[in-house]
Amino acid sequence: MWENFGFNPFSVPIFITGILLLVLMLISYSKTNRLGERYFCLMLLGCLIYTFLYAIELMGQNTEIIYLLYKLQYVGGVYISPLLLAFVIKYTDNAKYLTKSFQLVLFGIPTLFLIAILTNDYHYLFYSDIS
Repeated sequence: MWENFGFNPFSVPIFITGILLLVLMLISYSKTNRLGERYFCLMLLGCLIYTFLYAIELMGQNTEIIYLLYKLQYVGGVYISPLLLAFVIKYTDNAKYLTKSFQLVLFGIPTLFLIAILTNDYHYLFYSDIS
C-alpha cells in the first residue's frame, strides 16, 4: 500500500499543523463545556481530519488514492463552519438560540452536502472527471 505514496515536502508543514491541532483538541477536551469547549473540540477534530487527509493526499501518487482521499477530506471539512458557528453562539452566551431544530438545520445541510460529495460518482453534480 505504501508504494502508492511518496515524499512531498509540502505535506510536512501540514502534518505539523495537524499535530498542533491534535494537541489543542486534547487540551480543549479536558475543559468543561461552560463556554462551548465541546463545539470547539469537535471543530478542531474536523480540522484535524481535513488536514491529515490533505497531507496524505499530497503524498499520493495514484489517481484513485488521491480521488478517495479528496472525497474523505469532506468528512471533516463540511462540519468546520457549523461547529464554529455553534461555538461562537455558545461562547457569546447566546445558547438559547441553539435549539434542537436549529441544530438540525445547522448540521443537516452539511450532512446532505457530504452525502452528495460521497455519491458524486452517481450524479456528477460537483465534478465529472478527475485527471
